[in-house]
Amino acid sequence: MATLLKTEGRDLDKLFAQRRSIGFHLPPSKRALAAPTAGRGLLRAYAPLKRSGDSVASSMRFVGHGAVFDSRTFIGYRDWGFYEEIAPTAFDGVLRNDTRFLVNHNPDLLLARTLSGTMRQSVDDEGLVCDADMPDTQLGRDTAVMIDRGDFSQMSFAFDIGDYEVREADDGKRIYRHTRMEALYDQSVVTYPAYEDTDAAMENSARSDDPEPPMEPDAADASDDLDTSALADRFRRVRFHMIAADMAATTPEA
Repeated sequence: MATLLKTEGRDLDKLFAQRRSIGFHLPPSKRALAAPTAGRGLLRAYAPLKRSGDSVASSMRFVGHGAVFDSRTFIGYRDWGFYEEIAPTAFDGVLRNDTRFLVNHNPDLLLARTLSGTMRQSVDDEGLVCDADMPDTQLGRDTAVMIDRGDFSQMSFAFDIGDYEVREADDGKRIYRHTRMEALYDQSVVTYPAYEDTDAAMENSARSDDPEPPMEPDAADASDDLDTSALADRFRRVRFHMIAADMAATTPEA
């Protein structure tokens, strides 16, 4: 893997330009299409879904932020990588895309979709909003329970790069600031987010607004505590390798 990061002399700008998504690269066969507008597209419009169990739908409503504005995150390794930020204008042209609501960017774990009317997306002062009706299925119920318990508490999103600005950070690394996304494929509840400031919650959650503080671990058990920040950092590194591998696979040899 170490030789992969050298990318045969290709510079960081080219690597960033190959970056397809914060989560995972989606092959063309699984990419979302833009929702058709009047006079365009071959997809037929879906009628709003009529449900008989409104009380169930209300109790399974999800609200979260798949992306946050002006929050910096680091992609890659400490000595070879880049920072990333999202401008408030980034999603202006993609909110009508046919976007999916997934678990961990896995297209097999579908929870809702904008084209069917079960997912709604918008922007507010914080970032990209995901408002979805969780399905009354095993996956939907299980995911809702895990969100309600706080096991899933953050989100991510999959996108194609549009316009961006580049500047230098105090430590000499580059900061890429997304000002316009080319496409928005999914929003996902995730185990390890790229942006720690994202959030995920079930509406009408049974969790207390003032939860009791977690129990302090015994001194004897302190060495066995799981370092979640280290795991998240490792996941970012894995994602960085995936980005570099995608670049190597899609760039023709000189």
